[in-house]
Amino acid sequence: DKPGNAGALLRERLPAEVAALLAEEPPELLPGSFVSKRLRGHRTDRLYRTRTRAGRPALVYTLIEHKSAPDPRLPLQLLGYQYQVLEHWDRTEGRAPDGTPRPLPALVTLVVYHGSRPWTVPASLGAATDADEGLRPYCLDFRYSLADLGRIPDAQLSQDRRLRVGLLILKHGPLGRADRRQLLRIARQALSLGHDDLATFLYYLLADLTDDPRGQLA
Repeated sequence: DKPGNAGALLRERLPAEVAALLAEEPPELLPGSFVSKRLRGHRTDRLYRTRTRAGRPALVYTLIEHKSAPDPRLPLQLLGYQYQVLEHWDRTEGRAPDGTPRPLPALVTLVVYHGSRPWTVPASLGAATDADEGLRPYCLDFRYSLADLGRIPDAQLSQDRRLRVGLLILKHGPLGRADRRQLLRIARQALSLGHDDLATFLYYLLADLTDDPRGQLA
């Protein structure tokens, strides 16, 4: 939720050619969520407003996927989220003061996944669609960017210290992911940033422990 951390995440985890087109100032976090209440235990989303270096508006939709295994229907669900994002923008910002419709903004999607299994879902709606080659140009399609934290070495999660600790919490916080030594290392790094960061780590860890199907602390 902090603009500086969000900016670091987008610069480091969006494709380099996309990040290079975005303006340098931190993105603006927009209020609201587009994930249904039923799925909010498995997903967290954030919508940021920024602009390109050419001055055009751009939206970046970031989805944190908390499921332990890849969801093969995520491209379809992302399509729904993207429609909601653009429809909301159209209602709130889609017209100039004289009532003239504004062009739709660019919308880029980033998925942050920290499940234990490697991500195997196609990175585009088109690749997830079983269509004859001749039909593909007429089918809906979009690409999303993916940060699979389990496949990124800890030291390379981020150059931003606070963001790196946050991603370490996501990567190793869930039950059974880290041993005692790793958890203590993350706790010390979180505490070095401040008590709020340590509290976030403990909250995330303990919330996951309460979901332990064994009903006890390991």
